[in-house]
Amino acid sequence: MGKGQRARKAAADAMLAAAMAQSKPSVLEQEYHAPSSLQVVAPKAPSGLGVVVPPVHKKPSPPPSETSASSSDDSDEFRELASEEQREALKALEDAEAAKAQLSPILSRLVAAFSSKGERNAAAADIVAAVEVLGVASPAAIHLLDEIKKFLVAKPTTAREGALLAVSALLKNEQLSSVMEPVVVEQLITIMQRYADSEHVVKNVAASLAKTIAQKANPLAIHTVLKQIYKALELRQWQSKVAALNLLKELSEAASEEVSGWLPEIMPIVTEYVWDTKKQVQAASIEALIAVCSKINNDDVVPLVPTLVGVIARPEETMKAIDSLLATTFVANVDAPTLSLIAPLLHKALRDTSIHSSSLKRKASKIIDSMCRLVVRPSDVMQFVPLLLPQLETAIDRLIDEEVVEAAKEARAHLVHAAGDGEAMEEDPIEIRNKLENDIHTAFTDTLDRPTHSGLNDFTLAYVSDVCTELATQNRGSEWREIVMAYLQPHMHHKDAEHICEALRAAGGGLGEEREKSTDPNDVCDLDFSLAYGGKILLRNARLRLTRGHRYGLIGQNGVGKTTLMRNLANGAIEGLPETLRSVYVQHEDIVESQGSLLESMCKAPELSHQTRETVEKTLVDIGFTQKMLDGEIDALSGGWRMKLALARAMLYNADVLLLDEPTNHLDVHAVQWLVDYLNSLETMTVLLVSHDTGFLDNVCTDIFHYESKKLVLYPMTLSKFVEIHPEAKHYYELKSSDMVFNLPEPGRLEGINSMTRRILTLDNATYTYPGASKPQLNDVSVKLCLASRVAVIGVNGAGKSTLIKMIVQETSPDTGTFWKHHAVRVAYVAQHSFHHVEKHLDSSPVEYFQWRFGGENGVDRELSDHVNLKQTEEEKNLVGKKQGQVEKIVSRTKGKRGTLEYECKLVGMTERHNKRYTLEQLQEMGLGALAEAEDIRQATLAGGLDLRPLTTKEIQRHLDDFALPAEFGTHGKIRGLSGGQKVKLVIAAAMWNRPHLLVLDEPTNYLDRAALGALADGIRQYAGGVIMISHSEEFYNSLCTEKWLVESGRLTIIGEAQEKEYRAGGGRKVVEEEPEEEKKVGSNINASMKRTKLTNPKTLRPLSKQQIRKLSKLCKAAGVSFDDYVDGLTRESPEWKWL
Repeated sequence: MGKGQRARKAAADAMLAAAMAQSKPSVLEQEYHAPSSLQVVAPKAPSGLGVVVPPVHKKPSPPPSETSASSSDDSDEFRELASEEQREALKALEDAEAAKAQLSPILSRLVAAFSSKGERNAAAADIVAAVEVLGVASPAAIHLLDEIKKFLVAKPTTAREGALLAVSALLKNEQLSSVMEPVVVEQLITIMQRYADSEHVVKNVAASLAKTIAQKANPLAIHTVLKQIYKALELRQWQSKVAALNLLKELSEAASEEVSGWLPEIMPIVTEYVWDTKKQVQAASIEALIAVCSKINNDDVVPLVPTLVGVIARPEETMKAIDSLLATTFVANVDAPTLSLIAPLLHKALRDTSIHSSSLKRKASKIIDSMCRLVVRPSDVMQFVPLLLPQLETAIDRLIDEEVVEAAKEARAHLVHAAGDGEAMEEDPIEIRNKLENDIHTAFTDTLDRPTHSGLNDFTLAYVSDVCTELATQNRGSEWREIVMAYLQPHMHHKDAEHICEALRAAGGGLGEEREKSTDPNDVCDLDFSLAYGGKILLRNARLRLTRGHRYGLIGQNGVGKTTLMRNLANGAIEGLPETLRSVYVQHEDIVESQGSLLESMCKAPELSHQTRETVEKTLVDIGFTQKMLDGEIDALSGGWRMKLALARAMLYNADVLLLDEPTNHLDVHAVQWLVDYLNSLETMTVLLVSHDTGFLDNVCTDIFHYESKKLVLYPMTLSKFVEIHPEAKHYYELKSSDMVFNLPEPGRLEGINSMTRRILTLDNATYTYPGASKPQLNDVSVKLCLASRVAVIGVNGAGKSTLIKMIVQETSPDTGTFWKHHAVRVAYVAQHSFHHVEKHLDSSPVEYFQWRFGGENGVDRELSDHVNLKQTEEEKNLVGKKQGQVEKIVSRTKGKRGTLEYECKLVGMTERHNKRYTLEQLQEMGLGALAEAEDIRQATLAGGLDLRPLTTKEIQRHLDDFALPAEFGTHGKIRGLSGGQKVKLVIAAAMWNRPHLLVLDEPTNYLDRAALGALADGIRQYAGGVIMISHSEEFYNSLCTEKWLVESGRLTIIGEAQEKEYRAGGGRKVVEEEPEEEKKVGSNINASMKRTKLTNPKTLRPLSKQQIRKLSKLCKAAGVSFDDYVDGLTRESPEWKWL
C-alpha cells in the first residue's frame, strides 16, 4: 500500500467510525481494500471482519442485466461484481455471514469520503448486482438494504449521497423495480428531507431519485405514496415541502387517472399550503394543484382549471371563475374529483358578502343545480352536501331577492336528490375501499408465514394490499396474477406465491360490469354520455348508436340541445367518441375563407387538400354553380348559394358522419329537392340532421332520435310513422305554439294615418344595380306597404329578394325611381345574417346589450344612428358644423303651414335666434339628407315613448319574457352562451323595443324550432303593424301572408292585395273604419276616428288596467279633452305618473 493510500484510509476510518459508532462492528468500520477479483471466503467467517482480496488484473465484462447505475468507463474499472464469474462466486456462498462480509468493501466504497464519483457509482451498480444474485429476501440482501437505510440519515455527506445513489440504482433496475417499490416508498419522507440537505450534491441526487420514484411507483399503489407525501408536507423545512409538492406534480403526469381519483382527499390538504409563509411553497402548491386537477375525467372543466385553482390564491377573481363555469358546455358526468375542485368555489360564492353577493349566490345555485343533475352516483356528491347545503339553506332563509331564492331552492332540491333524497344510501366508495383493503390485508397476514419472510415488513404488506385493492376496485381480474406475483415471487417459492396470490384474489373479488356494446361492424359509434349547456342539463346517460348508411333525424323542443349535441360531436368533445371518427358539421353561415375566386378558395381550404382541383370543380358544377360563380368571389353569393357551398365542402371532405344543422335554410324548393336526392344516394355515410322542415325530414330520414326525459330514444322509422305512434308529437307538423308566446308590442299611432290600408311606405319605378354588375338586380319595381300588410317576398336564390328588402329599410337607395315613407314610421329589420347585431357584445348579457343599444340620448337606437352615420360620405360630413353659417345640427322638426315637414336648424357661430327652417327637399339639395334622417329617427323614438321607457333590468327582462327569453338567459346569461334560436329571439326582441309600425323579416324560419315559429306566427297574427318577410317555407308564409311579391329575372309581380280587416288583439277588438285613400303628404291628425278598446299605459307601455282607465276617464272629462290626447300628454312630471 502506497503512502497516499495509507493516508486516505486513515482519514476515512476516523470519519466513518465517529459517524456510525455502534456496539456491534459495522460495515463502516471495516478495512477498505482496492477493487479486486472476488475470492471465496470460508463459511462462518466472523461478522464485521474485512475480506482480503487480491488486486484486479483485468477489466471485467459488463453485467448481463441493466443496473441503471452509471456504466461509463470511469466507473466500470472499479466494479467488483461486473463479470459473470464474480457474480457466480458470490451466489455460491452458502453462509449469510460470509456474504455480508463479502459485501462490506462495496458498502465502504459507496460511502467513503475519498471515493470518487466513478467509484461510488460502481459501488451502487455492484449493490444492484448483489441483490439480483442473492435475492431480495436473502439475509445478506436484507442486511444490505438495512445498512443503506441507515446511511440515508448518517451525518457524513458521502454516506447520504451514496445511499441515495444506491436506492436510485435499485429502483431503476427492471428486475428489481417492483420488489423495491415498497422499500423506497417507505423511505420517501427521509428522501424528501434530503432536499433540505446542506450539501448541494445530496440535494441533486435526491431530486433525481424523486423523479425516478414518480416514474417507477405503481399507479395502483398511489394512495400509499400520497399518504407518504402528506407526511412529508408536515416536515419543518420548506425545501422538503416544495419537494413533496413537486413529487405530487410529477405523479399527476405518471399516474394521472389514479391521482385524480384521490382529488377529494388531496384538495383540502394541499390548499392549506397555498397560504404558506414561504413564497416557494405557495408557488409549488399552485403548480401541483393545477397539474393534479388538470387530470380530472371531465373535459369540460379541464380548460378552466387554472382559473378555478387561481381563485384559491386570488379570492377577488371569484366572479370571473363563476362566470367561466356558467359559460361552459357540460358534456361529461360529474364525479367526486370534479366536485372537489368546484365545490369549494361554490361554497365561497354562497358565503360572499360583497355588493355582488346576490349575483354570485344565484350563479352558484345555478351551477350546483346543473352539476347535481349530471351526478351519476349519489356517493360522489354526498361528501360535499355538508359544505353546500347549509349555505343554500341560509340563502333561502335570509335573502330578499326572490329570483336568488328560487334558484337556491332549485339547487337545494337537486343537491338533495343527487345525494339520494335522504333514503338508504349506497355505501361511501371510500368506506367500501377501506373495508376491501382491510379484508385483503387480513387475508395477507393470515396466509403469510411472517417469521420466514422477514423481507415482507408491515409497510410492504400495506403497499401490496393497496395494489390489490385497486385491482379489485377497477375490476382488473385478468391482470391480477401478473401484477401481484411480481411483488410476491422474489420473497418466496413459486408455489407459496401462487397460494397467497389466490388468497388475495378471493379476498378482493370483482366489482362492476359495463353495458354490452354493439359488435355490428357497420356501427360507427355506440356510446353512453351526458350533455349540459349553460347551466341546463340536456342529456343524461343517453345512448347514441350510429350505423353506416343510416340517416337520423334529431327532433325535440327548442332548447333541448340539438345544435349543442351536433357541435360536440363535430368537435370530438363527447365522452367515448372514437378518435378515428371523421365527421363534418354544416351549419348556418359556415363559409370557406375567401382566398381569391370561389374555386381557388375551395381548392386552398386545408380540409380539402386531399382533393384535386378537377374533383372540386366538378362537384361544384354538379351542384349548380356556374362558371361565372366559380370565377367570382364568395362574398357575392346569396344566403342560399352559401349554404350550397358549405354542403359542397362537406361532400368533398369524405367524412364518416355528416352533421347537418338546418340545411334547408336559405334554399329554394329546387335546391331542397336536390339535397334530398343527394342525401338519399349516400350508402356508406351516416347522416345526423336537425331541421324544422318536417317535409324534408320525412323524405330523408330512415331513423328518428327523439329527446325524451333527457334521453335519446331511437325510432327506426320516418317522421310521419313516428307521429302515428306518438300522436303527442304532432306539434312537429303544426305551425302553432303550445306554451310559448311572442307578444309583439302595440306600434302606436301614426299622425295622419286613419286607416289600416293607408300607405306608410312606397317604392315607385325603382331600379337598382350592384356596383360593377352588367345588368340591374331589380328593374322598375313599384310596391306599397301599410299597417295591414302581410307580405311574403318569394323567388329563387339570388333573384334579388334581399336587395328589395334592403331598399325598403333604406340600407341601399334605388338608382332611379322614388322612395317615400311616413316621417314617423318606425321600422324593425331582422336581417338574414342577423347575428351581426350582437356579435360585438358576446360577453354582455342580453339586458346589458339593450342598455347599451337604447341607452343613448332620448333612447335613440344606437345601431340605427350608426347605420345613418355610415351612409354619410366624407363630403357630406364636411358640410355639417365646420364653417360659419353652416348647419351645425337639427334641433326640432315641425309641420309647416302647407302640411309639409320643416326642420329647425342651428347654424355654426350663431345663437338660437338665428335658427333657420328647411324642408326635407332643401336639406337633401344641400347634401344634408342623412342629418334629416337622423332627426326623423329621433322624432320617431320620442313618438314611441322610448325616452320615457326605463332601461332597468326589470323592465328589459319583462320585454324579453314576451319573446320567450327568460331571466336565466336574459339577465344572468351571456350572449356568447345563447343558442342560435335564442339569439334570434334576442334580435327580434331588440328590434321590437321601439314599438315599430313595420316589421321586416329576412328568413325568420332560420334557427327557430316549430314551437318558436308557432309563437312568432301567433304574435304576427295579433300584431297591429305591417309585416314583410322573405321565406322559403311555404307552410310559414302561407299561414300568415295575404300578399306575395314574386321576384324573378329582376322583375317583381304582386300576387294578392292587403285588405283592411277586423282582428282581435289581446282581450279586446279593434275596429278600423273605412276611409278613402288620400294623398301621401301628411295632413291633420284624424286618428280619432279609430275606435280602440286596447289602450296603452304610457309609463309601462302595457295595456291599461280597468281601474286605471276609470281614473283617467274622469280626469280627461274634467279637463275637457279626449281620452287619447290626455294620455298622450302625460309625462314624468304629471301627477298621474306615480300611480300608472
